[in-house]
Amino acid sequence: MLQDSDNKRVAKNSIMLYLRMLVTMVVGFYTSRVVLQVLGEEDFGVYGLVGGIVGMLAFLNSTMSGATSRFLTFELGRGDRQSLNSTFDSALVVHIWIALIAFVIAETAGLWFVNHKLVIPAERMIAANWVYQCAIISVVISIVQVPYVASIVAHEKMGVYAYVDIINVTMKLAIVFILMHSTWDNLILYAVLMMVITLLTGLIYRRYSIRHFEECRYTHKNTREMSKDIVSFFGYNMFGNFGVIFNMQVTNILINNFFGLVYNAASSISATVSNVVCAFSNNTIIAFRPPITKSYAAKELDKSEDFMILGMQMCLFFFAFFAIPVIVETKTLLGIWLEKVPDQSDVFCRLMITSLLFETIRRVCLISIHATGKVRTVSLCIGVLLTLNPFIVYLVFRLLPVVSLAYVSNVFINFILSLIIMYLVKRQIPEFSLKRLLVCVLKMLTVIFLTMLIVYLSVRTLPASLLRVLVSALMSSVILSAGTYFFCLDKSKRQWVISFVKNKIRRR
Repeated sequence: MLQDSDNKRVAKNSIMLYLRMLVTMVVGFYTSRVVLQVLGEEDFGVYGLVGGIVGMLAFLNSTMSGATSRFLTFELGRGDRQSLNSTFDSALVVHIWIALIAFVIAETAGLWFVNHKLVIPAERMIAANWVYQCAIISVVISIVQVPYVASIVAHEKMGVYAYVDIINVTMKLAIVFILMHSTWDNLILYAVLMMVITLLTGLIYRRYSIRHFEECRYTHKNTREMSKDIVSFFGYNMFGNFGVIFNMQVTNILINNFFGLVYNAASSISATVSNVVCAFSNNTIIAFRPPITKSYAAKELDKSEDFMILGMQMCLFFFAFFAIPVIVETKTLLGIWLEKVPDQSDVFCRLMITSLLFETIRRVCLISIHATGKVRTVSLCIGVLLTLNPFIVYLVFRLLPVVSLAYVSNVFINFILSLIIMYLVKRQIPEFSLKRLLVCVLKMLTVIFLTMLIVYLSVRTLPASLLRVLVSALMSSVILSAGTYFFCLDKSKRQWVISFVKNKIRRR
């Protein structure tokens, strides 16, 4: 059973991350709108497409991030300071090697692919290469900074994580004003300035971690044994993460080859919207990863399971809180946000968000599986199914050239994966209850889809406008909150919610 102190700590961390996300969302939507206007659909599509090629190498970054976070958090849960120092040193060395490998691959095979296989107008190839080189440098910087960010998360210093990200989006806002008054090639300038932001953010994370966490001060000790453990975890986990990136980027390339850059622009817009919606649940995942892993490391399995169930409920709630009004009012929101909406953007948005709903279930379950260190089976399942999806999309495009079918296929794949991963949680940790997990997920999905249906049927007779968007958002928040509270939470969690709200009111 979770203690009040556990709930308060997670709630505080979640609030800090949501403050970060609120600022990021507002600035992100504004900057994306202006960047699309300044660059134009074609250059915006070039940036998303070319930068996405390097993004395929980012699976190395995400894979190592998960491995590093797991090992650092696990050692903190065990309370072994010497092992914690060794773990960080090992992680830093491994990340430097991974960054070098990514750089070599990007400057050879990746560079050839950009210049010979992508459908880009000849007059924009120089700019495309500038975008590509800046993206390579950004990926290398991001990979090397992973151990420092993982340390901040492992110590549950979410306030720092939030503040740095707010600084990050503030700098991106400054870029928008520079582009609006620039007389240079805006695509090249945008790529260079985004790279500079990545560098500055990495330096801030590194400086803070070295000053506040003793294990982040590299000691030049022999890290071979610990590096083997991390690389072994990474090796199994890499295939699953590769599948995620391969599926996303190759699908984008197929859309480019079959339908052209205009639909890549629509895909980029849809990805921006869905990523912002998903980021709210991602914040909850970040907040719950340390307590789930630490309690498992301390052999407090009941507590770890309680954290996972609560994390699932909170992740799905916050995802739906923002996803439902966006799905119901996609066309209206895109029309308000953008002066010219790329064709099929609304369809892409709805399908991407639906797919991310099932991906959220998968990612919460993965926290518990990663805590065990047994990732081979789950990584193979994720990697195989997601790597298979672009081949399915290719066959579908050859038989029936309907661009939205790419995202329909992705929804189906992620639904199947969510079922498989829930089963694997029980298989890897027999002490956990599969029935309890399934009941939790089914209850939340029932509330989410009923809320969406009620809101859609209630507002469809109203004319499309900002007022209707606000009505949809208000209705969905009330119905979703009431449904989650009365249908999904048990008595102890309801009491904690009431106590938490009362304390906040008293403080005010």
